[in-house]
Amino acid sequence: MLNRRNAKRRQLIYYLPVLFSDTEIPAGNIVDITHEGMMLVHTEILERGEYYAMRINLPQMDSGRKYIDVMAHCRWIGPDSKPGYSLMGFQFVDMKEKDRLEIMRLIMDYKLDT
Repeated sequence: MLNRRNAKRRQLIYYLPVLFSDTEIPAGNIVDITHEGMMLVHTEILERGEYYAMRINLPQMDSGRKYIDVMAHCRWIGPDSKPGYSLMGFQFVDMKEKDRLEIMRLIMDYKLDT
């Protein structure tokens, strides 16, 4: 079974904060994102293979939504180029279509032109 993503990840003009939904403790900041998953950077390391309920805080959007709650599976963990930080790759699980569309809108509105 291949563990590769299908969609090209996009960097955003913001490092959007992501919190754990139940505690609102920071889980990291988005480095890049697709409608299928995201990469976070943080000083704390989560458990690879675990599932996490997370809240993506959104910039001011036309839709008026302030956040998207997602269930995310931690697929991999690796070092960041900045000492003391780690990168973590997550795949979204059982995402509602309205949330997937909101993430696609977020990417279109706030992606870096690379």
